[in-house]
Amino acid sequence: MKLPYSFDTLGHRASFGLLILQEDHTIDPDFRWLLPGDGLRLYSSRVRCPPEVTLDSLPTMQASLPIAAELLPQQAGISVIGYGCTSASAVMGEDVVARVIRAGRAVVEEGTADIHVTNPLSALKAACKVLKIKRLAVVSPYVPEVSERLVTRLKDVGIEVPAIGSFGEHEEHVVAGISTDSVRDAILEVARRTACDAVFASCTNLRACEVLAECEATLGMPVLASNQVLAWHMLRLAGLSDPLGCGGALSDCRVL
Repeated sequence: MKLPYSFDTLGHRASFGLLILQEDHTIDPDFRWLLPGDGLRLYSSRVRCPPEVTLDSLPTMQASLPIAAELLPQQAGISVIGYGCTSASAVMGEDVVARVIRAGRAVVEEGTADIHVTNPLSALKAACKVLKIKRLAVVSPYVPEVSERLVTRLKDVGIEVPAIGSFGEHEEHVVAGISTDSVRDAILEVARRTACDAVFASCTNLRACEVLAECEATLGMPVLASNQVLAWHMLRLAGLSDPLGCGGALSDCRVL
């Protein structure tokens, strides 16, 4: 017996692709909270990554990025793809990240030249521009040489980093387990030790989104995090003005 059915368009407002590191435990639940709007669809794919985060290990993900992009669903109407790694984007370069992701997507779908590709570093730059942030304090979970590459990329676009605090970790699974109390205390400590316009908690595996509102209320300045800025940038690149589920100063910025 053949049964009748009707057809709905999934993600009738926007569909997003999210490339998540194999060892990331945080970005997936964060994004389900950050993108609460009706008519939005989020598709994810995992990227093979090394267990340790170093300047030598991060570029090895370049080979896995096009594979992960290729494995996102076909015919899903994906208009924006986000790559969930702040440090690798800084080390490999944002242009390289965008190029290899589009190349992977082109294997299974036409018209990929029109797909927006972003990452936490590109998103952070866009957020700093709309919030008029010139002095950005940074909290990073990683060893200094990895954190410094991010600082260099920010300085290249005129964003000064007057202070950077680090947990000094190099293993992804350890970063995911750092408590939200520790993240909150680190944000407040770094902000209070220097003159800055905002604080950025770097790393998609760091559980920072849960404490952003509290930190902003305490400090009276914008507090940003990798997953927050990435979700915001993906929404705005899709032409949507939806607020973020976490609220905050960045959520109120409805256009790029």
